[in-house]
Amino acid sequence: MEYKYRNKSFINSIALSVTLITLALFIGIQSGLDSDVKVREEFLKRIGEIKPKAELIFANNFGVSLATLIPFAGAAFHLFVQYNTGLGIGILSDVQNVNPLLLIIFILPLFLLEYTSYTLALAEGANLSYLIIRRRDIKNRIKKHLWKTIVVIALLLGIGAIFEAYLINIFVT
Repeated sequence: MEYKYRNKSFINSIALSVTLITLALFIGIQSGLDSDVKVREEFLKRIGEIKPKAELIFANNFGVSLATLIPFAGAAFHLFVQYNTGLGIGILSDVQNVNPLLLIIFILPLFLLEYTSYTLALAEGANLSYLIIRRRDIKNRIKKHLWKTIVVIALLLGIGAIFEAYLINIFVT
């Protein structure tokens, strides 16, 4: 059976992915706002160790996206990453005395690029999981369509990494 790139299960996977990523991110933000001093100090120490080079940022984000494509396990890994991202946003917001929503709005162009790619990766991984469960033609999906998702993810993350490195250089270093 031939499947289109944007079939019904992929579209449903996108909606599920947006919901799960948003939930994990906001739970992480709340945890960051409520975190204790030791957690904050460790986070701020790690932030200071970031090497703001676009190629390193891209490699990290692309690696996360590729791991997210793994059926079943990739989703759990990715939601843990999103929780940790939210934790960082919550800590930064609290330390800087800024509403987390304002911080997200400030980084919105970067946020949209990265989260569109993460949504696609999570949706593709969920769709592959669905195809395995339903015993559908997963090989066809992988051969004909997976590469398209990976190319779009790589392009979005590449552009996002350039912006992210620039913003880190301006505001952190």
